[in-house]
Amino acid sequence: MARKKISIQQAFKILGLPNGASWDEVRAAYRKLAKQFHPDISSDPNAKDKFALVAIAYDRLEEWNNAGRPQQAHSSETFANLRARAAKEAAEKALKEAKRKEMIRRVRVLREKQDAEASKNYKKAIALVVTGLLLYFGISEGRRWYTDSRIEDNMGTGYVTVTSQIPNYIKYVYVVNGERYSDEARVHHGIDDNQAENGIPIYTQGRYLVEYAKDDPTYHRVIFNTPGPNTLKQYMQRGEDLLRWRFPRSFMGMSIEESKKAAHCLGLVLYEEYESEYLANIFYSDKAFLENWSHNQGTFEDLIDDEQFAICFSYCNLQFYHP
Repeated sequence: MARKKISIQQAFKILGLPNGASWDEVRAAYRKLAKQFHPDISSDPNAKDKFALVAIAYDRLEEWNNAGRPQQAHSSETFANLRARAAKEAAEKALKEAKRKEMIRRVRVLREKQDAEASKNYKKAIALVVTGLLLYFGISEGRRWYTDSRIEDNMGTGYVTVTSQIPNYIKYVYVVNGERYSDEARVHHGIDDNQAENGIPIYTQGRYLVEYAKDDPTYHRVIFNTPGPNTLKQYMQRGEDLLRWRFPRSFMGMSIEESKKAAHCLGLVLYEEYESEYLANIFYSDKAFLENWSHNQGTFEDLIDDEQFAICFSYCNLQFYHP
């Protein structure tokens, strides 16, 4: 990882320290994290990058400390900044998706011509397109795009059930027309659990959306970002429990039953406003940046600093108190 300039606030966040922590606290945090993520002793697959980040953060704070700790402008990403960045990434993803759909359209047109004319030339044309996909996008990406083309032609939907998992790998089953199918998927693994692309943890026995080709359900894709109704209910319940734990003053003076109802209301409002960002941030609100890169103490702070977050409390007749 190349050395880069980061803000003072980002450096404190990487070391898991509050802004303005003493130099002794900085050194202690650096020693602890450098030992934890040293590539020679850590089993973390991202240890090298994390070790480099720790060093970058330490160097930045040392430079700042030696300069007399000059006042810094607030340069960290706010939740609004994060949403703007997410919008940009979504636009880039949409462009890629449009390109993918165009390739799928071409495959579909060729297949329709093949069905209509049963011509060997069209069979060869399809083979050439598929081969081109494999060569241009790589074997795994090409296969994924071809799978997508099969699904888009004649899509069915259902839910997979996760049967077991180990770090980075999920095994699951799904049933189509009474026939049982099984497969596995590679996913992102955080410090504690496997996670969907949107940051929510993937539960064993959880159910998640699957899209498949009706004519051959072995062609399928699992969308772990979209849990089934009962699994989403589990996520929401966990989120409600964490809201009462994270914001105890907001529920002060209520009976247990009243606080549960208020948390249920708040959870629904926050999910309506922030969707999975709310869940992922509340789930990992106690994690340091290096423990869970996408959602952690820092992103949780950014979330609750968003103006709309406090307004959500008022919808459920709750007072917002910063934890």
